[in-house]
Amino acid sequence: FWETRVASLTPHPDQRVRDGLRRWGVREPLIDSGAGWVREGPVREGEEQRGGEKTLEDWPQHPILHGQGGGRKETTPAAQGHQLHPGAWKAPQPGVPGVAQSPQAGACASTEQTREELVAAGTWWGIIYLRLLKQLVSALSYFSGDLAAKLHVRLRDKTALFYNIPPVQSYDRPVFRRVPITMRDGKTELFGTLAIPGGPERPRPTVLVRTPYGSTGHDPVATLYLERGFNYMIQDTRGRFDSGGDFFPIQDERQDGQDTVAWIRAQPWSDGRVGVHGVSYMGMTALAAASDPAVPVETVVPVMASSEIFRVAFPAEGAVAVELLAMWTWLIVQLGKQSSSAGLFILEAVTRTRMWVAWDLERLVGRACSALPLKNLDQELVGHPVNYLRDGLANPRRDLPFWGTRNQLADLSSKGGMRCNIHFVGGWHDLFLPQQLEDYRVAREAGLEVRLTVGRWSHWDVIGYFGVAQRIQMHEYLR
Repeated sequence: FWETRVASLTPHPDQRVRDGLRRWGVREPLIDSGAGWVREGPVREGEEQRGGEKTLEDWPQHPILHGQGGGRKETTPAAQGHQLHPGAWKAPQPGVPGVAQSPQAGACASTEQTREELVAAGTWWGIIYLRLLKQLVSALSYFSGDLAAKLHVRLRDKTALFYNIPPVQSYDRPVFRRVPITMRDGKTELFGTLAIPGGPERPRPTVLVRTPYGSTGHDPVATLYLERGFNYMIQDTRGRFDSGGDFFPIQDERQDGQDTVAWIRAQPWSDGRVGVHGVSYMGMTALAAASDPAVPVETVVPVMASSEIFRVAFPAEGAVAVELLAMWTWLIVQLGKQSSSAGLFILEAVTRTRMWVAWDLERLVGRACSALPLKNLDQELVGHPVNYLRDGLANPRRDLPFWGTRNQLADLSSKGGMRCNIHFVGGWHDLFLPQQLEDYRVAREAGLEVRLTVGRWSHWDVIGYFGVAQRIQMHEYLR
């Protein structure tokens, strides 16, 4: 598998995406188009034009396979003539390919000029500039609303350039609502935050995220989609925060996700097209929401996630991924105590940006991982029993009845009948990678339009892969 499948992956067909990813240390994201590598430009002396299946040794300097940089630009005939999925998304208001447009002034710049500005922005100076501009807008809003509004437009434009995403289409203030959705049992209501672009309400495509980490408060990622004509909805999963029912990982995600997609498709502000994405557990809920061909979605982007959980929790016969289970259980329990600051808390915990959170997490996880027996892991972590953790540890074999409804989130084989476009994003040091590669293989053999991007990240390296994942998601939704 490693020698024939991974090595046949090819660069992303969109040059702008490759240019943007290059600034984040990902020189050539791995995308499978079913064709071999072909070098752009003339063949150098003593070198043959190569295609077809390769082994890893054929490309010893490949930056993703070997975790290093490189300046080679490569593409494939298949990528150049890339045929979009019949259900592919179109940009709500498409611009001219290769031209950066200003919706305010109607000005445009050449591709070369735009790239020069992007390269200048994609540095630490660019980050500092955006930070200072954001603080200036916030301060001026108390004294001069007009000037603050003008600077806010500049801030949004520069943010789009910095992240190498399409230009802003609407600066109108979006509308945020808390909405309940009744599940198929007729009793359980799941709550989420729905954001609709400002201006006249009309049917639009919708981006959905389902999370156990809290959906209240303003999600800064939502702005990226709202400004480009998408509705954006983030929903609390069953038993978490405002949502009713009892939380048990994986167990209800398929039916709850499908019910949510069906509800969105029936709303007057939806044009029936839905895309789902997410990181880690949210990526698994994304696959679950897309698992029913009777309630189809257009695009799924699972980041550091897979369609099954057993192989992640028990990566080898008799072995347990103790650190992953300990950290995730601690986060889930602690997040329930944080209310509106849940999103900030999880970011601080995972990225170690607040000392007390980092110290508490390291101390508790280290102590729990050293404690025996494993069935008391929850007591060491949070001081009380956690039923789903105890039940999972008590069933260490995949063939046990316990995993019947608590393992698989989507059937990617031909039997499952899924018809959506899938783009997996993973890391070479991520515990989900083995199962994610298996998902990719199964989906490809089933004839799905599937892509795979793998970078040199671990599961907790959120800052490392977050920007890459956002650009991939935006690209897939706008295709």
